[in-house]
Amino acid sequence: MTVFVPRGSGLLEVLGLKVDVDRRLLWAVNGAFPDLLSRDQPKPEVGVTGVHSFRLADGKLAAKYWLDERPILHGFNDLALARNGDVYITDSAEGAVYRVHAGKLALFVRDERLTIANGIVLAPDQKRLYVASVEGISLIDTGTRKLQRLAVPKDASVNSIDGLAYYLGDLIGVQSSPYLARVVRIALASDGRSVKRVTTINSRSPPEYGQTTAAVAGDQLYVVGGAPANDTAGAPLAKEPKPQIVRIPLR
Repeated sequence: MTVFVPRGSGLLEVLGLKVDVDRRLLWAVNGAFPDLLSRDQPKPEVGVTGVHSFRLADGKLAAKYWLDERPILHGFNDLALARNGDVYITDSAEGAVYRVHAGKLALFVRDERLTIANGIVLAPDQKRLYVASVEGISLIDTGTRKLQRLAVPKDASVNSIDGLAYYLGDLIGVQSSPYLARVVRIALASDGRSVKRVTTINSRSPPEYGQTTAAVAGDQLYVVGGAPANDTAGAPLAKEPKPQIVRIPLR
């Protein structure tokens, strides 16, 4: 193991990571993430967020974009990369999506139906942006910025998804809620605007870690397991975390 981006490079709390292969860049969501479930007065240093890119060749900073509007709190969470170089980032604290375009960071969509916006992924046609939130999965048209909630069968749930990935026309979602605690494959309709069915591909993982974000490589899904999973009362199911990354075959 070697250090790619050392301390003192402006990194605070890093959540989402994506690699722009064409431009040879590593993009990282960065900031001081606020506690979205606490009613306590937030610490003065939280609520500042941003996104950085680093050159894959040497780890040097290529670009950085900061958002500081305190006392309004922001919390960038995950990101999706477009083929034209644009970067879409979820803001969990504001229920919004921001975009880096033409060298500038700006609000792309804010909507009350994006509570704790989290996982985000672009469809291959680059016209459909899928965003996970507490309410479910929303589809944003990247041209018009219009948002619609994906229709879901009555016997299925796509709520409270953390990590979100795209695979062969379907979505893969990590539902970290203690009421669900599973990884699902979400089969989309041919137009990508509704859900046909939801299939569980991994459920009730060991209590030592709670599944969070995920990435697809080939026919394999890689899922991060971090802090211990919680029960429905919010209590941890294990005394100590055992951070790990698990691999789940998709075929």
